[in-house]
Amino acid sequence: MISFDELAAVLKSSSSVDKTGFTPKWADNLALCTSGTTATAKILVFNGSAITSQLEGFYAVYKKDERIASASRPVKSLAFLPMHHILGFITLCIAYPFLNTTIVFMKDKAPASIQAACQKIGVTHMVSVPLLINNLKNGVLRKIRSEEPKKEKLIKLLALVSVFIQKIAPKKGDAFARKYITKPVIKKLFGAAFSWICVGGTHVSVDTLKFMNGLGHVATIGYGMTECGIIAFESGMQFKRRVDGSTGRLMFGFEGKIIDAEGRDAEVGELLIRGASMHIGRMQKGEMIPADIDSSGYLHTGDIARFDKSSLVIAGRLKEVIVNESGENIYPDELEDNFDNLPLVKKYCVLGINNKGNDEIALVLEMQDAVNDEHRRYDISRNVTAANAQLPVMKQIKHLFIANEPMPLANGFKVRRQKLKELLANKSFSVTELPIGAQ
Repeated sequence: MISFDELAAVLKSSSSVDKTGFTPKWADNLALCTSGTTATAKILVFNGSAITSQLEGFYAVYKKDERIASASRPVKSLAFLPMHHILGFITLCIAYPFLNTTIVFMKDKAPASIQAACQKIGVTHMVSVPLLINNLKNGVLRKIRSEEPKKEKLIKLLALVSVFIQKIAPKKGDAFARKYITKPVIKKLFGAAFSWICVGGTHVSVDTLKFMNGLGHVATIGYGMTECGIIAFESGMQFKRRVDGSTGRLMFGFEGKIIDAEGRDAEVGELLIRGASMHIGRMQKGEMIPADIDSSGYLHTGDIARFDKSSLVIAGRLKEVIVNESGENIYPDELEDNFDNLPLVKKYCVLGINNKGNDEIALVLEMQDAVNDEHRRYDISRNVTAANAQLPVMKQIKHLFIANEPMPLANGFKVRRQKLKELLANKSFSVTELPIGAQ
């Protein structure tokens, strides 16, 4: 064993070996494991060049909008995402340390612990998943409606004023809003220091983005895959882009295209990506095999997307598209937004259930506690029916299920839609079906 001082001397030495007998041998490869959310988990290998290209991309965004790693006080980024999650790894292990910020770790990821850590330590930044801010928004609004209903109108008014200021002052408006308009509200949520959040990993509700940005936080979306890192990121300079659900422009070093089912260029279809940060191979039975790319170097993401004025918009997963009886493609992620405000719901998932060759749209709810009485079941059915009525007829759900056990998750927070669909098809997941249409 050698001391840190001795190690530093070795690293500065022109000779690779000194009196300590220590010879530094630097590894150049890194392995990351996919979550297995949409398929079997894979072990992907990256070299140093791929990882540093991710840092180049992050730094290029930082130079356009320094708010992603700066604040009115020392930057403290909350380590919410696990380190094996690509967004968590790149931001917490690579990008934020490079920009000399503090990383804050929590004892657990319960909502109360997150809020306590943010308020006590003065967290300024967070990279998270939509579930966290969805639950936060819904919890806050439910509490206000039940305890202080008049305050809901006040918060909405403050948010409107905040949005107006941010639109006319895109660089400084958010800080002004937090300090002079919404401060009493945000102090009770993530604390007065909190200013910036990026969410990724799954679809983000537009209502949630409007709520967070309306409070004066810079809330944006990032999109990435373990196979190649962070692909696109909305920097947050334009308020309109922060709340429209787009994931921003492709990161530095990436190029992409959209193809249809026949492989032809299309406006809407599967997203193909290639770039310098692509994995160089993957491990299978202890051996390295070629990377999951085609002959032109493109990764077929399996995501349905389109470009809107150079900004990437993700509609959903190709394999999760619901094809209804009229042949129309229905995207579950977009449907879920309509059921975002259902009371006492812990998790929810929209999926397609096969019926004689056609998909029928189903909604599965996991409640915060057991649903044992008819009155509560009636309330749930009534609330879902009211939300369902706001949808076009061809997009309305046909089946409503209450989960009698926890839904399968990836990384502890994202419902594995395909796994749940498989379990329901095999009748190996316990649910109770409720009627749709009860008033």
